[in-house]
Amino acid sequence: MKKWLAPARSRRLRAAQRLALKAAYYSGALHAYRGARRARIHGLTVLMYHSIGGSDLLGPGLAVSVKNFAGQLEYLARSFDIVPLDSAVGMLRAGAPIPDNTIALTFDDGFRDNYEAAFPLLKRYGAPAAMFVATQPLTDGISLWPYRLRFLFKKTQARELRLNWPRTTVGRGAFNLASARKRRRAVDALEPALIAAVPSERERMLAEIARGLGVDVTSDPADEAPILTAEQLKILSAGDIEIGSHTVTHPALSSLSCTDAAEELTASKKTLEAALGRRVRFLAYPFGASQHFNAEVEDLTQKAGYEAALTTVPGVNGRSADLFAIKRLGVYDDPPAIFAFKLSRWFA
Repeated sequence: MKKWLAPARSRRLRAAQRLALKAAYYSGALHAYRGARRARIHGLTVLMYHSIGGSDLLGPGLAVSVKNFAGQLEYLARSFDIVPLDSAVGMLRAGAPIPDNTIALTFDDGFRDNYEAAFPLLKRYGAPAAMFVATQPLTDGISLWPYRLRFLFKKTQARELRLNWPRTTVGRGAFNLASARKRRRAVDALEPALIAAVPSERERMLAEIARGLGVDVTSDPADEAPILTAEQLKILSAGDIEIGSHTVTHPALSSLSCTDAAEELTASKKTLEAALGRRVRFLAYPFGASQHFNAEVEDLTQKAGYEAALTTVPGVNGRSADLFAIKRLGVYDDPPAIFAFKLSRWFA
């Protein structure tokens, strides 16, 4: 009986916590709490979104529902000074004290719902933002490889996958695929090996996975998670949305040779500039954790003509921040009460 009671008790506790947070949020108590700590909120906060209202293919760390995004945005507009990314970078470049509660919004990967769902809400609240686009979907018409990987596992009917990759983190692996959770675990186990691979080798690995899963290697989630079109990018760029680069093929730049990394940086920049008719000044490193870029990559980024680059390293940026290693906070699919609480805890 105890095995059944523990999960129920845990669920009741989580439900009670969420209810308390909602009560604090809607009564104004959470806002008052955060306001009391206003003097401690120093530096530039950059939030990182991906898809808004997107496919369940993406998961809660990559897709925020339209309802929750609207609530989050309403809270941010009421509680923070949302500034354009170029203004935020200008503050960091100047090295002057950054006003309290300064925040910038960013979106990675170039999902079409950024235009269809996020853009109207950003306009409603007068919130500027930056969107970072990898260009392979624009030029080659295929989805980015992390989403093709997820899609292969969504399509498969296989109960097991066996791989022999001795020179990778996978090694000789057998993955149980009997449930959706186990398939997600298999994706999580395989992704680091693909991140570390150069693009040509990664495509070979994806093809091997597809064969092992009994799925057509050309399977693409373009219908489930479509990307921005060139015309939509132009409209966004004309509507106070900064368009930045996210490379060509979404590699971990630190895993590439200097020549290949430079090509990813320059080719994506040129493609976007040709489509937009204006300079592309900012980059978001794919994956963006500390192991996915380094001083050499920062130098290549600067030489490619970018003015700043953003990471996924969590944190708030002080006035001495490295312009080519700007920190960000990832946003989950949380209702506004939970979202506000997480921000208040971060700044506390």
